[in-house]
Amino acid sequence: MQFGLVIYAIALPPMIDFYVNVLGFRVRESDDESAALMADECELVLLQAPADIANSVHVTCPPHARAATPITPVLIIHEHLADLRARVHQWGGHFNDVTQEWTYHGDIVCDGWDLEGNIFQVRCSEAGLMMPSDSVELKG
Repeated sequence: MQFGLVIYAIALPPMIDFYVNVLGFRVRESDDESAALMADECELVLLQAPADIANSVHVTCPPHARAATPITPVLIIHEHLADLRARVHQWGGHFNDVTQEWTYHGDIVCDGWDLEGNIFQVRCSEAGLMMPSDSVELKG
């Protein structure tokens, strides 16, 4: 099974940049109204919200989570959350602090949201992940 998700964007180009640069999606195709992004077997379609809807949504800077949405996409990653946290903030989103991480079935879990407040959850396996400060320099 493949999985896809559609998100309506208030400002399409910055949302494309966020998902490409933060979560590693690649642009399969895009135009002024939409972008189809891919990561492994997952497709993310970003659609430019119609003007009447876009004009009715107030996006803050920094963004506030749009918690009234009943669906939260879960993304499985293979890097330490600290690295992702830094990129999310760099590209205008928010990622909860390390004190708000928890464990679920052996995975480290944390919530964040993109620059328009769309919430996502990230899970990464504790096995084999080192803290960025734990990296070992090989000399030879």
